[in-house]
Amino acid sequence: MDDEVKAYQVLTNKRERILQDKYYRFNKRVNEIEGEIRIPPFGNLSDIKGWAEVVQSFVKKITVMQNYSIEQSKKAWSEFENDTLERVMKNREYSLILARHAVFLSRLDGLYKERMRKFAENLDISVRNLRRYTSDLEENSISLSGVLAESKSLYELNWLKVL
Repeated sequence: MDDEVKAYQVLTNKRERILQDKYYRFNKRVNEIEGEIRIPPFGNLSDIKGWAEVVQSFVKKITVMQNYSIEQSKKAWSEFENDTLERVMKNREYSLILARHAVFLSRLDGLYKERMRKFAENLDISVRNLRRYTSDLEENSISLSGVLAESKSLYELNWLKVL
């Protein structure tokens, strides 16, 4: 392997570490959000109202999170595609580095998609619990106003299909 190919390998490894770090930060933030929106199967009225407010605030952020994950994947693939043709034409050794990098990018893209799917599942569970609380309150003739009434509509969304 000549020096130019070695330098490119080092650059590719550095890019992969940066992309991996971005994913880890993204994943950490999604984990934090999941912790904040997780609604246990028990609670008192003030807890339920607080959870409803938190869930509603994060519902608005889902699109932003999803767009971020898609943007990161597209950006990495774009950089890869711009670099690929020129390098492959120069030297076969580049082909091996680029093939390995393509596998890395595919795996990273899959991680983003899987993480968002898991987030949607967890959000769906929280919304189902919230729906159960609001139904119980209605059955006991407790008026639902404001946030709780609005939260009831969240149940109608299929979170696994939204993302």
